[in-house]
Amino acid sequence: MRPINYSKLMRVINTDPQNGPSFFFSCLLPEWLRFFAGKEKEGTILFVDMSGSVWNKLYDESAIWSVNICTLHHRAGKIIRLCRGRISKTIGDCVMAYFLGERHREDACLCAISLLETFFLLKRNYDMDGDSTMFRFPITIGVASGPLLFLKMKDPYGLAVDLAARLQGFAAPGEIVMFKNSYKIESEEIVHLTKAYQGKSEVLDVKTFGEVDVIRIATPNNNT
Repeated sequence: MRPINYSKLMRVINTDPQNGPSFFFSCLLPEWLRFFAGKEKEGTILFVDMSGSVWNKLYDESAIWSVNICTLHHRAGKIIRLCRGRISKTIGDCVMAYFLGERHREDACLCAISLLETFFLLKRNYDMDGDSTMFRFPITIGVASGPLLFLKMKDPYGLAVDLAARLQGFAAPGEIVMFKNSYKIESEEIVHLTKAYQGKSEVLDVKTFGEVDVIRIATPNNNT
């Protein structure tokens, strides 16, 4: 049998996690070797979820809430991509995205605020007796930054993933709860664009993480 060229194989695995070959070859490795071969990058994770959709599933026709979920996935996907993010997965009525690169924090901040504003407008314009739009729910968003380990294509792991998911659970309808280290808006045009969305500092007691410094951002009409 021809010996495996491990040095060549490792070079393939350590390419960008978006490339198909890296995922293919990593699947051939034992679990323990893939753990050490995985590539770690600094990035930001964003979770966006529909608030109140469980009640809607219980008391409304399935066609109504399924259309709302489709709207969330479709609109969120477009905004995430416009902000240089990538969708990792959808989990029911929740969308998980990640941002990489030098401006990953600012891109994630702009994306989170854009999502909040977009779905606020969709909900505000919803007519219960008409069909102007089917979207009727506020959204909640959690954001956290940190080292991300890519063991599979488009599937980051790390504490930032867990923290973002838990912070999303602390958000009230129409709010973003963001790890303070993730809040970074430096570009002049983005500062001007998002000035109505002023964050408030807060300390939350998060399970497993303990006390976490966060920024809470609400839609302007809720931000009192």
